[in-house]
Amino acid sequence: MASCETDTQSVLRYGGWGIRLGMIRGKPVWVYNTFGGIRVAFLAKGDKPRGMVVTTRNPEELMRVANELIGMQTGPPGHLE
Repeated sequence: MASCETDTQSVLRYGGWGIRLGMIRGKPVWVYNTFGGIRVAFLAKGDKPRGMVVTTRNPEELMRVANELIGMQTGPPGHLE
């Protein structure tokens, strides 16, 4: 994972609720879109798929934890020390 950010665009951006394949900055992302929360986009380096978007009721906490994990990455992508 290279970064995470909130996604406040309309739910229609991804075609509605459910599990979908969407696009962010021209790259494919998996979207797990549910009712009642803000979406957080987790973006990775690479092309297919480039990341995922999830709905959460606590985006600040999710992003705090994700950013801590991003900061801990010292080896190849996907490896934490």
